[in-house]
Amino acid sequence: MVNDNVIERRSKLKIGWRKINCDGALDLKTKVVGAGVIVRDYKGVVVDGKCRRRMVDSLLMVETLALRKGIGFAIQRKWQNVVLEIDSKELQYVLTKNCKMID
Repeated sequence: MVNDNVIERRSKLKIGWRKINCDGALDLKTKVVGAGVIVRDYKGVVVDGKCRRRMVDSLLMVETLALRKGIGFAIQRKWQNVVLEIDSKELQYVLTKNCKMID
């Protein structure tokens, strides 16, 4: 599916794969943020997760911290078969602006 120049791929994970959903939230008044990850196995069962409060002033930074935490989860646990999922169009643009999509 193509929506607003963002390619979205949703498919069932193969056995042994995990999906790491990375997300952040920002309270503009207090500048308190939450960055977290939820890990699901190929069946969609939650197998791990973590969140953390931080003090930053940019939603892009919050989303980036969440993605960094998700990547750290995979590295620490030596997971090789992972899908990282983010919902920030701004972060996706920053990460892919000079990349070509290969199927």
